[in-house]
Amino acid sequence: WTVTTKDGGDSAQWEHTLLVTEDGCEVLTLRPDDTIDRFIKHS
Repeated sequence: WTVTTKDGGDSAQWEHTLLVTEDGCEVLTLRPDDTIDRFIKHS
């Protein structure tokens, strides 16, 4: 499927893959320039 903006421009979407653990989750698809933590603990 394709998504376009209201004015007809192209759009893109991406998501991370997460591994759920007992303590929180691990982001498996981080790129070197991502600014989020690899491990996210439950609060």
